[in-house]
Amino acid sequence: MLKITQPITGAELQVAIQDFPNGMSWDKAERACSELGSGWRLPTKEELEAMYIQLHKKGQGNFNYQHYWSSTEYDDGHAWDFGFNDGAAKVNYKGYTYYARAVRAL
Repeated sequence: MLKITQPITGAELQVAIQDFPNGMSWDKAERACSELGSGWRLPTKEELEAMYIQLHKKGQGNFNYQHYWSSTEYDDGHAWDFGFNDGAAKVNYKGYTYYARAVRAL
């Protein structure tokens, strides 16, 4: 099981073992994560950064070097994504296609 420590609260989160197979818009990413059931959701931008540091940089989690959607919205049409290629969060249009990896509280 993949786990991270949530950087703000210190709570442990379970990280899905793999990405969804295809990139998707922000709306579809949110829906796909919640449809996994039992508390699964799209991670916040801080949680994505924690995945990057606590898992990806240690060679764990089989993350790709692409951008992942976060649940953190910037405004109605934009949300934060996190680049596993450069370790940086950016604001992008929700219609763009990025990857998603779900999390849930343990």
